[in-house]
Amino acid sequence: MIEALRSEISDLEAWLRLSKSQTSISLVDFERAAASCTMCGSSMVVQKTVTREVVTLAHNRFKARERVLACRDGCAHPDGKTVILRDKTLASLVPPGANYGYDVEAYVGLERFTNNRQREEIRSALLEQHAVAISSSEISVLARRFLAHLEALHRYRANRIRDAINEDGGYTMHIDATTEGGRGTLLVILSGWRRWVLGAWRIPSESTSSIEPRITEVARLFGEPLSIVRDLGKAMAAAAEQAAEKMSAPPKVLACHYHFLSDIGKDILSEDHENLRKLSRHLSVRPNIRGVIKALRKKASPADIVCARQHFAEIDENHATPTLPGGGSGVALVIVLAQWILDYAHDCANDTFPFGRPHYDLYKRCLAAKKVVETFLNATSHPDPDVVSALGRLLGAVSPFIEHKEVQATVTCIGLRMKLFDKFRALFRLETVLPSNDVGSMGSGQNSAAERPYGERIPEYERFEGQIRSDVEEMRAHLRQQHVSMSTKNKLKRSVKIIIDHLDRHSEYLWGHLVPLQGVGDVSYGVVDRTNNVLESQFHKLKRKERRRSGRKILTRDFETIPPAAALAMNLSDPEYVNFVCGSLELLPIQFSNIDRELSANHAIEAEPIRAEVDEGFSSKSEKMFSRRQDVNDWILAASLGSGGDRHNVTKSSKAATAAPFEDFMNFVD
Repeated sequence: MIEALRSEISDLEAWLRLSKSQTSISLVDFERAAASCTMCGSSMVVQKTVTREVVTLAHNRFKARERVLACRDGCAHPDGKTVILRDKTLASLVPPGANYGYDVEAYVGLERFTNNRQREEIRSALLEQHAVAISSSEISVLARRFLAHLEALHRYRANRIRDAINEDGGYTMHIDATTEGGRGTLLVILSGWRRWVLGAWRIPSESTSSIEPRITEVARLFGEPLSIVRDLGKAMAAAAEQAAEKMSAPPKVLACHYHFLSDIGKDILSEDHENLRKLSRHLSVRPNIRGVIKALRKKASPADIVCARQHFAEIDENHATPTLPGGGSGVALVIVLAQWILDYAHDCANDTFPFGRPHYDLYKRCLAAKKVVETFLNATSHPDPDVVSALGRLLGAVSPFIEHKEVQATVTCIGLRMKLFDKFRALFRLETVLPSNDVGSMGSGQNSAAERPYGERIPEYERFEGQIRSDVEEMRAHLRQQHVSMSTKNKLKRSVKIIIDHLDRHSEYLWGHLVPLQGVGDVSYGVVDRTNNVLESQFHKLKRKERRRSGRKILTRDFETIPPAAALAMNLSDPEYVNFVCGSLELLPIQFSNIDRELSANHAIEAEPIRAEVDEGFSSKSEKMFSRRQDVNDWILAASLGSGGDRHNVTKSSKAATAAPFEDFMNFVD
């Protein structure tokens, strides 16, 4: 019965869609009621009659015949435009001169920028759900018109947004810019506690003259910020300082701790890491490993892969010493080992350079795999020649890279500098979570407006930041002494000088994250995010959403053409923002029509015109995910230590160095 009922409902929906699409187009007259000229009081006469086809979700498709009234005496506005009157009903449905209504525009915009659907998906949904036939190119036009209206609505409701910010006691301003492939520079200003995008602009380059006016504009619209958090770029720093000086109460300008550490890490590690990358490409490490996998697949069936997985499960359950079976299962295990090497980027845990060093991780995995192979080859002779051959193939693929003299020298240098940088980075405790903060992270500043450390949290944060500052200052003094006594041949001398220079230039902008709030009663202070990570995550989301919308991985051209207001559309996922700006998403069509009527008179807002992978070593994503299993890593690491290795001790996090105590740093430098 349920199946029959669903079938009937489906047939009825199909019939309704068909009947909508086949309904003859009706002619509807729209005429403004008789009125007088707003300037001279004379009666209005019909200036012209305009007929156009209009499409809305509420009324589907119809012909609108509109009679436009004009002043009998020819009155004109100061800008020279004739005084005319249009019908309010039609103006509330569709923009002047347009064919598709505000509700169609809002539907397309929300589907495009909040649900991240592609044009063909939206076109099909409109046809199936609303019997509205529309071309893909028209969807692009409507999407851009939606962003233009949204940007105008955002500015029009600036007072409401400002009131919401004032209820919090103010806001912290985060400024940063992003590009794709070095092109399409997008500047975004964000409210740190509310996580609202306050403004987004396309700028020709990161220059002071392009950035400073935008900071001033946001301060004028939404109020002066309590602090400004920026990166370490010279243009961004100068723009923030100049804008702050123009404000009635100049806010504290702070440097992002993440960018500060990133700049130091790049200066210390870039040369060695780039050299290691070039050597790995020159020696064709990854192509050679992929070649081994391709050759071994001919000797291992899918059933062998299943056996290999069962073998790993048995090792994990019984905590047995890693062994290598014979036959196809043994070959399959060698394939898994080779795939584990190719998945070296997983060790970075999504950290970008210099916090993640993928090519150094490639070397470490090759070295571990080499030890695994040698462990089995040096054991009692294996009875299966195919397994011995497979091990030899893999050893031959990684040995040239591991044993290359320049590679070894580079790895030695980068290893020392990595330890220095990781221990320095640990002093800033970016990943520390304070005990009293149950929701957010004080270390990284992930506190929303409702999670800021008021009252009893303030002394705790003062101690937290004070300890970091004390450690860093003590470390700077210690480094100065060490730098003087170091030999010029010391591989760390230049790295130590880089840290000292960065601290000398930026130390005054690294501290002072407790800021006084305004007009919030007894609560007097709030904590500013120590990083711009909240804005970086917005950039990441924006690019991920655009990849979903465009279907392209490389966004160089897309980022040049996408309107900056796409960043504002991300605010629509916050119910509070939606409530302050338009009440609800269902009211967007009405708000857009009001914007056109109140801000643009008889001319609608125009949209901005358009200006001009799985690694080959894996046959599927499931294979890559299998190579990441903890038991696979345990088996490989235990085997690399030989039969006597304790695999539970070798699986400790590789990030232990970043949590090193302050004394260890001093000992390391000494």
